[in-house]
Amino acid sequence: MNKTNILVKFIITGDHFPIDEITEKLKVQPKAFFLKGQKGKYVERKETSWYISTEYEESLDINDQLKKIIDLLINQRNELVDLKIKYQLGYLFSIVINIKENQAPAVYLEQDVIEFANYIKAEFDIDLYIS
Repeated sequence: MNKTNILVKFIITGDHFPIDEITEKLKVQPKAFFLKGQKGKYVERKETSWYISTEYEESLDINDQLKKIIDLLINQRNELVDLKIKYQLGYLFSIVINIKENQAPAVYLEQDVIEFANYIKAEFDIDLYIS
């Protein structure tokens, strides 16, 4: 991709939690999941995680990708709160921005994004890569 592109992940983390229950309650298949103690190529997983994500998409507004993820989860917001309490889960929106040709995107959060994240008590992480 020669233009600025953005990927957004919604990541659920916790010590131990049932992947199948998360998938069933949220009614969405994860892009990937990892179990605590699972050995990867370079690291052993210190926690269990489950995530969904967009693909890298040409964009100049992070809210476009955030809304795609939120649209998948909005109807399960109460389930997200219940699961968070039941399994002591952490929720994170991870935003990865690849800036190309000095085309910096808008990096702000629209009110509905803030309200959803606050409702489920999610955090945000933003990584910028400039090339």
